[in-house]
Amino acid sequence: MLFKYTSFMLFLVSYSQSADILAIIPTPSYSHQIAHTHFWKELSLRGHKVTLITTDPLNDPTLTNLTEIDMKWCYKFFSDISDIAENTVSMWSIYDVFLEKLKKIADAQLSHFAFQDLIHNHKRRNFDVVFVEHIYQEYLIFAEIYKCPKILISSMEVNAYIHHLMGNPAHPVLNPDFVTPFSGSLNFKERVISTLFSIYVSYFYHYKFNSEKEKLLKKHFGTERTVAEIVSDVDMLFVNANPVLQLPRAIGPTTINIGGRRPIISPKPLSQDLQQFLDSAENGFIYFSLGSNVKSKDLNEDSLKAIIKSLVEMPYKVLWKFEADTLPGKPDNVKLVKWTPQQNVLVINDPSYKNSIRKLKQLILDMPMTGLEKAVWWTEYIIRNKGTKHLRNPSADIPFYQYYLIDVISFLIFVTILVSLAIVLLIRVFKSYLYKILNSKILQEKKLQ
Repeated sequence: MLFKYTSFMLFLVSYSQSADILAIIPTPSYSHQIAHTHFWKELSLRGHKVTLITTDPLNDPTLTNLTEIDMKWCYKFFSDISDIAENTVSMWSIYDVFLEKLKKIADAQLSHFAFQDLIHNHKRRNFDVVFVEHIYQEYLIFAEIYKCPKILISSMEVNAYIHHLMGNPAHPVLNPDFVTPFSGSLNFKERVISTLFSIYVSYFYHYKFNSEKEKLLKKHFGTERTVAEIVSDVDMLFVNANPVLQLPRAIGPTTINIGGRRPIISPKPLSQDLQQFLDSAENGFIYFSLGSNVKSKDLNEDSLKAIIKSLVEMPYKVLWKFEADTLPGKPDNVKLVKWTPQQNVLVINDPSYKNSIRKLKQLILDMPMTGLEKAVWWTEYIIRNKGTKHLRNPSADIPFYQYYLIDVISFLIFVTILVSLAIVLLIRVFKSYLYKILNSKILQEKKLQ
Protein backbone atom coordinates (compact mmCIF):
# COMPACT_ATOMS: atom_id res chain seq x y z
CA MET A 1 0.00 0.00 0.00
CA LEU A 2 2.83 2.37 0.96
CA PHE A 3 4.62 1.57 -2.31
CA LYS A 4 1.50 2.38 -4.35
CA TYR A 5 0.99 5.65 -2.47
CA THR A 6 4.65 6.66 -2.95
CA SER A 7 4.54 5.78 -6.64
CA PHE A 8 1.36 7.81 -7.07
CA MET A 9 2.87 10.85 -5.32
CA LEU A 10 6.04 10.61 -7.42
CA PHE A 11 3.87 10.48 -10.52
CA LEU A 12 2.00 13.60 -9.44
CA VAL A 13 5.25 15.46 -8.74
CA SER A 14 6.70 14.40 -12.08
CA TYR A 15 3.54 15.38 -13.90
CA SER A 16 3.26 18.74 -12.19
CA GLN A 17 6.83 19.64 -13.16
CA SER A 18 6.66 18.46 -16.76
CA ALA A 19 7.09 21.15 -19.38
CA ASP A 20 6.79 21.69 -23.12
CA ILE A 21 10.20 22.40 -24.61
CA LEU A 22 11.07 23.57 -28.13
CA ALA A 23 14.66 22.95 -29.23
CA ILE A 24 15.96 24.22 -32.58
CA ILE A 25 19.40 22.97 -33.69
CA PRO A 26 19.49 23.89 -37.40
CA THR A 27 23.11 23.16 -38.37
CA PRO A 28 23.47 20.16 -40.71
CA SER A 29 26.51 18.83 -38.88
CA TYR A 30 26.66 15.61 -36.88
CA SER A 31 29.05 17.13 -34.33
CA HIS A 32 26.63 20.00 -33.67
CA GLN A 33 23.81 17.52 -33.08
CA ILE A 34 25.49 14.66 -31.20
CA ALA A 35 26.78 17.04 -28.50
CA HIS A 36 23.23 17.47 -27.17
CA THR A 37 21.65 14.09 -27.92
CA HIS A 38 21.83 12.83 -24.33
CA PHE A 39 20.41 16.13 -23.09
CA TRP A 40 17.22 15.94 -25.19
CA LYS A 41 16.89 12.28 -24.27
CA GLU A 42 17.25 12.98 -20.54
CA LEU A 43 14.72 15.82 -20.62
CA SER A 44 12.17 13.56 -22.31
CA LEU A 45 12.83 10.74 -19.83
CA ARG A 46 12.16 13.17 -16.98
CA GLY A 47 8.65 13.69 -18.28
CA HIS A 48 9.15 16.84 -20.34
CA LYS A 49 7.62 16.99 -23.80
CA VAL A 50 10.45 17.92 -26.13
CA THR A 51 9.91 19.09 -29.71
CA LEU A 52 13.31 18.88 -31.38
CA ILE A 53 14.11 20.32 -34.81
CA THR A 54 17.26 18.52 -35.91
CA THR A 55 19.14 17.25 -38.94
CA ASP A 56 20.05 14.00 -37.15
CA PRO A 57 17.00 12.56 -35.37
CA LEU A 58 17.40 9.73 -32.86
CA ASN A 59 14.32 7.91 -34.19
CA ASP A 60 13.98 6.08 -30.87
CA PRO A 61 10.38 4.83 -30.50
CA THR A 62 10.86 4.31 -26.75
CA LEU A 63 11.23 8.08 -26.23
CA THR A 64 7.52 8.83 -26.34
CA ASN A 65 7.97 12.39 -25.04
CA LEU A 66 10.43 13.32 -27.79
CA THR A 67 8.97 14.63 -31.04
CA GLU A 68 11.60 15.10 -33.75
CA ILE A 69 11.21 17.21 -36.88
CA ASP A 70 13.70 15.88 -39.41
CA MET A 71 15.70 18.48 -41.34
CA LYS A 72 18.22 16.05 -42.79
CA TRP A 73 17.62 17.51 -46.24
CA CYS A 74 19.61 20.58 -45.12
CA TYR A 75 22.84 18.61 -45.49
CA LYS A 76 22.82 19.66 -49.14
CA PHE A 77 23.90 23.13 -48.00
CA PHE A 78 27.08 21.62 -46.55
CA SER A 79 27.84 19.43 -49.55
CA ASP A 80 30.90 21.53 -50.44
CA ILE A 81 32.33 21.61 -46.91
CA SER A 82 35.28 19.46 -48.02
CA ASP A 83 36.14 21.99 -50.74
CA ILE A 84 36.06 24.76 -48.15
CA ALA A 85 38.32 22.75 -45.86
CA GLU A 86 40.82 22.02 -48.64
CA ASN A 87 41.03 25.64 -49.74
CA THR A 88 42.92 28.01 -47.52
CA VAL A 89 40.24 29.86 -45.58
CA SER A 90 41.87 32.44 -43.35
CA MET A 91 40.54 33.46 -39.97
CA TRP A 92 39.66 36.82 -41.55
CA SER A 93 37.32 35.22 -44.11
CA ILE A 94 35.85 32.21 -42.31
CA TYR A 95 33.02 34.20 -40.72
CA ASP A 96 31.94 35.51 -44.15
CA VAL A 97 32.08 32.02 -45.64
CA PHE A 98 29.84 30.53 -42.99
CA LEU A 99 27.47 33.50 -42.92
CA GLU A 100 26.52 32.64 -46.50
CA LYS A 101 25.87 29.04 -45.43
CA LEU A 102 23.80 30.02 -42.40
CA LYS A 103 21.68 32.44 -44.45
CA LYS A 104 20.74 29.75 -46.97
CA ILE A 105 20.01 27.18 -44.26
CA ALA A 106 17.84 29.56 -42.21
CA ASP A 107 15.94 30.85 -45.25
CA ALA A 108 15.17 27.32 -46.45
CA GLN A 109 14.20 26.05 -43.01
CA LEU A 110 11.94 28.98 -42.15
CA SER A 111 10.11 28.36 -45.44
CA HIS A 112 9.55 24.71 -44.46
CA PHE A 113 6.00 23.76 -43.45
CA ALA A 114 7.13 22.67 -39.97
CA PHE A 115 8.48 26.14 -39.20
CA GLN A 116 5.55 27.82 -40.91
CA ASP A 117 3.24 25.84 -38.64
CA LEU A 118 5.16 27.05 -35.57
CA ILE A 119 4.97 30.64 -36.84
CA HIS A 120 1.31 30.82 -37.84
CA ASN A 121 -0.39 28.34 -35.51
CA HIS A 122 1.19 29.39 -32.24
CA LYS A 123 -2.18 29.91 -30.54
CA ARG A 124 -2.85 26.17 -30.68
CA ARG A 125 0.20 25.19 -28.63
CA ASN A 126 2.36 26.30 -25.77
CA PHE A 127 6.06 26.11 -24.91
CA ASP A 128 7.64 26.78 -21.53
CA VAL A 129 11.15 27.37 -22.86
CA VAL A 130 12.86 27.61 -26.25
CA PHE A 131 16.40 26.40 -27.00
CA VAL A 132 18.19 27.83 -30.05
CA GLU A 133 21.64 27.04 -31.39
CA HIS A 134 23.78 30.10 -30.68
CA ILE A 135 24.66 30.92 -34.31
CA TYR A 136 20.98 31.19 -35.31
CA GLN A 137 19.97 34.01 -33.00
CA GLU A 138 17.09 35.08 -35.24
CA TYR A 139 15.29 31.85 -34.22
CA LEU A 140 15.01 33.26 -30.68
CA ILE A 141 11.97 35.15 -31.93
CA PHE A 142 10.05 31.89 -31.40
CA ALA A 143 10.44 32.47 -27.65
CA GLU A 144 8.78 35.84 -28.10
CA ILE A 145 5.99 34.30 -30.16
CA TYR A 146 5.35 31.73 -27.42
CA LYS A 147 6.09 34.19 -24.59
CA CYS A 148 8.60 31.99 -22.80
CA PRO A 149 12.26 32.10 -21.68
CA LYS A 150 15.11 31.90 -24.22
CA ILE A 151 18.20 29.69 -23.97
CA LEU A 152 21.13 29.74 -26.38
CA ILE A 153 23.00 26.44 -26.63
CA SER A 154 26.32 25.64 -28.29
CA SER A 155 28.14 22.42 -29.14
CA MET A 156 31.52 24.16 -28.64
CA GLU A 157 33.13 27.22 -27.10
CA VAL A 158 31.59 30.47 -28.33
CA ASN A 159 33.26 33.65 -29.55
CA ALA A 160 33.69 37.00 -27.83
CA TYR A 161 30.50 38.46 -29.31
CA ILE A 162 28.33 35.78 -27.70
CA HIS A 163 30.15 36.13 -24.38
CA HIS A 164 29.59 39.89 -24.49
CA LEU A 165 25.86 39.27 -25.01
CA MET A 166 25.82 37.44 -21.68
CA GLY A 167 27.93 40.07 -19.93
CA ASN A 168 31.00 37.83 -19.74
CA PRO A 169 34.46 39.37 -20.07
CA ALA A 170 36.09 38.42 -23.37
CA HIS A 171 39.68 39.58 -23.30
CA PRO A 172 41.38 39.12 -26.71
CA VAL A 173 44.71 38.25 -25.07
CA LEU A 174 43.50 35.99 -22.25
CA ASN A 175 40.82 34.32 -24.39
CA PRO A 176 41.58 34.66 -28.12
CA ASP A 177 38.80 33.81 -30.57
CA PHE A 178 38.67 30.05 -31.20
CA VAL A 179 39.24 30.49 -34.96
CA THR A 180 42.62 32.11 -34.33
CA PRO A 181 45.72 29.93 -33.99
CA PHE A 182 46.60 31.53 -30.65
CA SER A 183 46.52 30.00 -27.17
CA GLY A 184 48.45 30.22 -23.95
CA SER A 185 50.86 33.10 -23.48
CA LEU A 186 50.77 35.39 -26.54
CA ASN A 187 53.74 37.41 -27.76
CA PHE A 188 53.38 41.07 -28.74
CA LYS A 189 52.59 40.39 -32.41
CA GLU A 190 49.95 37.80 -31.49
CA ARG A 191 48.39 40.17 -28.96
CA VAL A 192 48.08 42.88 -31.61
CA ILE A 193 46.55 40.48 -34.16
CA SER A 194 44.17 38.98 -31.61
CA THR A 195 43.01 42.45 -30.54
CA LEU A 196 42.45 43.56 -34.14
CA PHE A 197 40.57 40.33 -34.87
CA SER A 198 38.37 40.84 -31.83
CA ILE A 199 37.46 44.31 -33.12
CA TYR A 200 36.77 42.84 -36.57
CA VAL A 201 34.46 40.13 -35.15
CA SER A 202 32.51 42.76 -33.21
CA TYR A 203 32.15 44.84 -36.40
CA PHE A 204 31.18 41.73 -38.40
CA TYR A 205 28.35 40.78 -36.07
CA HIS A 206 26.97 44.27 -35.58
CA TYR A 207 27.07 45.42 -39.22
CA LYS A 208 27.01 42.26 -41.37
CA PHE A 209 25.80 39.17 -39.50
CA ASN A 210 22.90 40.86 -37.73
CA SER A 211 21.77 42.84 -40.77
CA GLU A 212 21.50 39.65 -42.85
CA LYS A 213 19.59 37.92 -40.07
CA GLU A 214 17.21 40.87 -39.81
CA LYS A 215 16.33 40.45 -43.49
CA LEU A 216 15.22 36.90 -42.65
CA LEU A 217 13.19 38.15 -39.69
CA LYS A 218 11.36 40.64 -41.88
CA LYS A 219 10.79 38.11 -44.67
CA HIS A 220 9.48 35.21 -42.56
CA PHE A 221 8.05 36.92 -39.47
CA GLY A 222 7.11 40.33 -40.85
CA THR A 223 8.81 42.08 -37.97
CA GLU A 224 11.10 45.09 -37.77
CA ARG A 225 12.70 43.75 -34.61
CA THR A 226 16.48 43.74 -34.67
CA VAL A 227 18.68 40.83 -33.63
CA ALA A 228 20.18 43.05 -30.93
CA GLU A 229 16.72 43.56 -29.44
CA ILE A 230 15.86 39.86 -29.60
CA VAL A 231 19.07 38.69 -27.90
CA SER A 232 19.04 41.46 -25.30
CA ASP A 233 17.02 39.36 -22.85
CA VAL A 234 18.43 35.86 -23.38
CA ASP A 235 17.95 33.97 -20.13
CA MET A 236 20.89 31.62 -20.33
CA LEU A 237 23.73 30.28 -22.47
CA PHE A 238 24.69 26.59 -22.35
CA VAL A 239 28.23 26.03 -23.63
CA ASN A 240 29.63 22.58 -24.36
CA ALA A 241 32.93 23.45 -22.69
CA ASN A 242 34.81 22.31 -19.60
CA PRO A 243 37.41 24.50 -17.82
CA VAL A 244 39.46 21.37 -17.07
CA LEU A 245 39.87 20.68 -20.78
CA GLN A 246 40.15 24.28 -21.98
CA LEU A 247 41.62 27.56 -20.84
CA PRO A 248 39.53 28.74 -17.86
CA ARG A 249 37.63 31.96 -18.40
CA ALA A 250 35.45 34.22 -16.28
CA ILE A 251 31.71 33.74 -16.82
CA GLY A 252 28.58 35.13 -15.22
CA PRO A 253 25.75 33.18 -13.56
CA THR A 254 23.73 32.92 -16.79
CA THR A 255 26.48 31.09 -18.68
CA ILE A 256 26.71 27.40 -17.84
CA ASN A 257 29.51 25.07 -18.95
CA ILE A 258 27.84 21.74 -19.68
CA GLY A 259 30.84 19.90 -21.16
CA GLY A 260 32.21 16.64 -19.80
CA ARG A 261 30.94 13.42 -18.30
CA ARG A 262 28.30 12.35 -20.73
CA PRO A 263 27.18 8.72 -20.52
CA ILE A 264 29.82 6.40 -21.97
CA ILE A 265 28.73 3.33 -23.87
CA SER A 266 30.59 0.18 -22.85
CA PRO A 267 33.06 -1.02 -25.52
CA LYS A 268 31.82 -3.79 -27.78
CA PRO A 269 33.90 -6.56 -29.38
CA LEU A 270 35.46 -5.63 -32.72
CA SER A 271 34.58 -7.45 -35.91
CA GLN A 272 36.89 -10.37 -36.68
CA ASP A 273 38.56 -8.78 -39.72
CA LEU A 274 39.15 -5.48 -37.88
CA GLN A 275 40.54 -7.33 -34.85
CA GLN A 276 42.93 -9.30 -37.08
CA PHE A 277 44.05 -6.14 -38.87
CA LEU A 278 44.87 -4.35 -35.60
CA ASP A 279 46.51 -7.43 -34.06
CA SER A 280 48.83 -7.64 -37.07
CA ALA A 281 50.06 -4.07 -36.45
CA GLU A 282 53.42 -4.95 -34.90
CA ASN A 283 54.53 -1.30 -34.74
CA GLY A 284 51.14 0.01 -33.71
CA PHE A 285 48.51 1.71 -35.82
CA ILE A 286 47.20 5.18 -36.67
CA TYR A 287 43.54 6.11 -36.57
CA PHE A 288 43.00 8.71 -39.31
CA SER A 289 39.79 10.74 -39.39
CA LEU A 290 38.80 14.19 -40.67
CA GLY A 291 35.94 14.45 -38.19
CA SER A 292 32.21 14.46 -38.77
CA ASN A 293 31.94 17.43 -41.14
CA VAL A 294 34.70 16.88 -43.71
CA LYS A 295 34.29 13.60 -45.60
CA SER A 296 37.44 11.86 -46.81
CA LYS A 297 35.56 10.52 -49.82
CA ASP A 298 34.87 14.10 -50.98
CA LEU A 299 38.50 15.22 -51.03
CA ASN A 300 39.88 16.07 -54.45
CA GLU A 301 42.25 13.70 -56.22
CA ASP A 302 45.41 15.65 -55.42
CA SER A 303 44.63 15.72 -51.71
CA LEU A 304 43.89 11.99 -51.64
CA LYS A 305 47.13 11.19 -53.48
CA ALA A 306 49.13 13.33 -51.05
CA ILE A 307 47.56 11.57 -48.05
CA ILE A 308 48.09 8.11 -49.55
CA LYS A 309 51.72 8.94 -50.36
CA SER A 310 52.31 9.95 -46.75
CA LEU A 311 50.55 6.93 -45.25
CA VAL A 312 52.25 4.33 -47.43
CA GLU A 313 55.67 5.50 -46.24
CA MET A 314 54.82 4.91 -42.59
CA PRO A 315 55.79 1.66 -40.79
CA TYR A 316 52.35 1.50 -39.18
CA LYS A 317 48.95 0.11 -39.98
CA VAL A 318 46.39 2.84 -40.67
CA LEU A 319 42.69 2.71 -39.82
CA TRP A 320 41.13 5.34 -42.08
CA LYS A 321 37.60 6.66 -41.52
CA PHE A 322 36.51 6.67 -45.15
CA GLU A 323 32.89 7.05 -46.23
CA ALA A 324 33.13 5.03 -49.48
CA ASP A 325 33.66 1.30 -50.00
CA THR A 326 36.73 1.65 -52.21
CA LEU A 327 39.73 3.94 -52.58
CA PRO A 328 41.82 3.76 -55.78
CA GLY A 329 45.48 3.20 -54.94
CA LYS A 330 44.78 2.16 -51.34
CA PRO A 331 48.03 0.93 -49.73
CA ASP A 332 48.15 -2.52 -48.11
CA ASN A 333 48.80 -1.00 -44.68
CA VAL A 334 45.52 0.93 -44.81
CA LYS A 335 42.08 -0.38 -43.86
CA LEU A 336 38.97 1.65 -44.66
CA VAL A 337 36.14 1.90 -42.12
CA LYS A 338 33.05 4.05 -42.51
CA TRP A 339 32.87 4.50 -38.76
CA THR A 340 34.08 2.87 -35.58
CA PRO A 341 33.87 3.97 -31.93
CA GLN A 342 37.29 5.32 -31.04
CA GLN A 343 37.07 4.01 -27.47
CA ASN A 344 36.84 0.49 -28.93
CA VAL A 345 40.07 0.69 -30.91
CA LEU A 346 42.33 3.18 -29.14
CA VAL A 347 44.39 1.66 -26.32
CA ILE A 348 47.01 3.55 -24.29
CA ASN A 349 50.13 1.53 -23.46
CA ASP A 350 52.64 4.36 -22.94
CA PRO A 351 52.86 4.92 -19.12
CA SER A 352 53.30 8.69 -19.50
CA TYR A 353 50.09 9.00 -21.53
CA LYS A 354 48.26 6.63 -19.22
CA ASN A 355 49.23 8.58 -16.10
CA SER A 356 48.27 11.88 -17.74
CA ILE A 357 44.86 10.62 -18.77
CA ARG A 358 44.25 9.18 -15.30
CA LYS A 359 45.02 12.57 -13.77
CA LEU A 360 42.74 14.28 -16.29
CA LYS A 361 40.00 11.74 -15.57
CA GLN A 362 40.24 12.45 -11.85
CA LEU A 363 39.93 16.21 -12.43
CA ILE A 364 36.89 15.77 -14.68
CA LEU A 365 35.13 13.36 -12.31
CA ASP A 366 35.84 15.47 -9.22
CA MET A 367 32.87 17.79 -9.75
CA PRO A 368 29.58 18.13 -7.84
CA MET A 369 27.46 17.69 -10.97
CA THR A 370 28.00 16.33 -14.44
CA GLY A 371 27.54 18.58 -17.44
CA LEU A 372 24.31 16.74 -18.26
CA GLU A 373 22.99 17.15 -14.71
CA LYS A 374 23.78 20.88 -14.76
CA ALA A 375 22.02 21.34 -18.10
CA VAL A 376 18.89 19.56 -16.86
CA TRP A 377 18.85 21.33 -13.47
CA TRP A 378 19.24 24.82 -14.94
CA THR A 379 16.63 24.14 -17.61
CA GLU A 380 14.10 23.18 -14.96
CA TYR A 381 15.18 26.17 -12.84
CA ILE A 382 14.41 28.52 -15.74
CA ILE A 383 11.04 26.84 -16.30
CA ARG A 384 10.15 27.05 -12.59
CA ASN A 385 11.16 30.71 -12.29
CA LYS A 386 9.98 31.88 -15.72
CA GLY A 387 13.44 33.08 -16.70
CA THR A 388 16.60 34.41 -15.09
CA LYS A 389 16.21 38.18 -15.24
CA HIS A 390 17.28 38.29 -11.57
CA LEU A 391 20.63 36.68 -12.50
CA ARG A 392 21.42 38.83 -15.53
CA ASN A 393 24.89 40.31 -15.48
CA PRO A 394 24.54 44.15 -15.52
CA SER A 395 27.63 44.42 -17.73
CA ALA A 396 25.56 42.94 -20.58
CA ASP A 397 23.38 46.05 -20.66
CA ILE A 398 25.88 48.89 -20.53
CA PRO A 399 27.33 50.54 -23.65
CA PHE A 400 30.73 49.58 -25.02
CA TYR A 401 32.34 52.86 -23.98
CA GLN A 402 31.12 52.45 -20.39
CA TYR A 403 32.15 48.78 -20.14
CA TYR A 404 35.72 49.61 -21.13
CA LEU A 405 35.71 52.90 -19.14
CA ILE A 406 36.50 54.83 -22.31
CA ASP A 407 34.52 57.86 -21.11
CA VAL A 408 36.12 57.74 -17.64
CA ILE A 409 39.64 57.27 -19.02
CA SER A 410 39.06 60.05 -21.58
CA PHE A 411 37.84 62.36 -18.81
CA LEU A 412 40.83 61.57 -16.61
CA ILE A 413 43.23 62.10 -19.52
CA PHE A 414 41.51 65.41 -20.31
CA VAL A 415 41.74 66.52 -16.67
CA THR A 416 45.37 65.40 -16.48
CA ILE A 417 46.22 67.33 -19.65
CA LEU A 418 44.28 70.36 -18.38
CA VAL A 419 46.04 70.30 -15.00
CA SER A 420 49.41 69.75 -16.71
CA LEU A 421 48.79 72.72 -19.02
CA ALA A 422 47.72 74.83 -16.05
CA ILE A 423 50.89 73.88 -14.17
CA VAL A 424 53.05 74.65 -17.23
CA LEU A 425 51.26 77.99 -17.65
CA LEU A 426 51.74 78.84 -13.97
CA ILE A 427 55.41 77.94 -14.20
CA ARG A 428 55.80 80.16 -17.25
CA VAL A 429 53.99 83.05 -15.52
CA PHE A 430 56.10 82.57 -12.40
CA LYS A 431 59.29 82.45 -14.47
CA SER A 432 58.25 85.58 -16.33
CA TYR A 433 57.43 87.35 -13.07
CA LEU A 434 60.68 86.20 -11.52
CA TYR A 435 62.60 87.30 -14.60
CA LYS A 436 61.06 90.77 -14.41
CA ILE A 437 61.94 91.08 -10.70
CA LEU A 438 65.52 90.01 -11.29
CA ASN A 439 65.84 92.38 -14.25
CA SER A 440 64.51 95.30 -12.20
CA LYS A 441 67.00 94.55 -9.41
CA ILE A 442 69.87 94.38 -11.88
CA LEU A 443 68.83 97.71 -13.41
CA GLN A 444 68.62 99.32 -9.95
CA GLU A 445 72.08 98.03 -9.04
CA LYS A 446 73.51 99.43 -12.27
CA LYS A 447 71.96 102.85 -11.55
CA LEU A 448 73.47 102.86 -8.04
CA GLN A 449 76.90 102.14 -9.49
